[in-house]
Amino acid sequence: MSEEFPGYLKDRKKADYLDSGCTILNVHATGTYKGAFKLGQYTHLVGDSDAGKTWLALTTLAAAANNPKFDDYLLIYDNVESGINMDMVKYYGTKLASRIQAPSVNEEGEPQSSTTLESFYDHFDDYIKSGKPFIYVVDSLDQLASLASLAKYEEEKAARRKGKETSGTYGMEAAKSNKAFFRRCGDGLELTNSVLLAISQTIDNPNGTYAGKSVSGGHALKFSTRMQIWLKRVGILKKTVKGKEYGIGSEIQCAIKKNHLNGRYSRFNFKIYNAYGIDDTRECIEYLVATKHWSVVKQTIVAPEFEIEAGILKLIEHIEENNLTEDLQKLVEDVHNTIITETQKEFADRKRRFL
Repeated sequence: MSEEFPGYLKDRKKADYLDSGCTILNVHATGTYKGAFKLGQYTHLVGDSDAGKTWLALTTLAAAANNPKFDDYLLIYDNVESGINMDMVKYYGTKLASRIQAPSVNEEGEPQSSTTLESFYDHFDDYIKSGKPFIYVVDSLDQLASLASLAKYEEEKAARRKGKETSGTYGMEAAKSNKAFFRRCGDGLELTNSVLLAISQTIDNPNGTYAGKSVSGGHALKFSTRMQIWLKRVGILKKTVKGKEYGIGSEIQCAIKKNHLNGRYSRFNFKIYNAYGIDDTRECIEYLVATKHWSVVKQTIVAPEFEIEAGILKLIEHIEENNLTEDLQKLVEDVHNTIITETQKEFADRKRRFL
């Protein structure tokens, strides 16, 4: 299989990317199976509360923890919502469990997450000034109020207790704080070759552009990012046991709404299983079937590159036991980029407008 990039990526290096742990996302975002997120940049991850944002972020950290290229990186998870109670070793492995850290510790050595926007900014600034490369996940920005908004709230609370009218404008302070921070955070990320994954919750907005949804925190969150990804649960995965259906996971729609890496905007689905997380091997196989690169005959998948014809479970077992996972990922990259090349074929031999 060729290691050459299609035209729109030929000047980029695969080593420049952070693996999301989901090959389908990687190839849609960058054209390479190696990663979805450019080192030295900030990515904005947006979605509903049940859309898999945390799953994806922690899967990304786990992929980094298992990649020797990131052995010297700090892996920071700013658990603002304190919502992670799952078994870290079971779902993300011993390497991430041993390396993941909170942004700071208190005097007793206990992990401390950010409590205000300013404390998040301060944590981030500390890591930039340390000079060490890092991957920082903040989950989520919506739960962090600015100091100015908290002060405004206390002022208005006191006024209400006295029966006075209030202006009700303290909600804008977070947007102002974010505008100042995100305008300059890119310089620090580029300097240390680090990555910031900032998670935001959706809010209902009848005038929104994605199924009536919007995001709080101001326009700077999108203006300053090089990539914005929206996640939405569109289905429940079910399995029938003894004649009764049980939920086993979620189907997630992923929309890349801003992409400065290759200029492409994509929408596709992937699955998250309650007992496993993102099953990347299965996703790759299903992608090759869906694009008709592999055929299916009576529930048997014909996979000529691996010289096997088998059902999906047997095929997964064959790939994993024979260490063919990366070969599978490379194949997905080749098929994806062939499709992209075909969609651009009519322009391949056109005379360029600007020489």
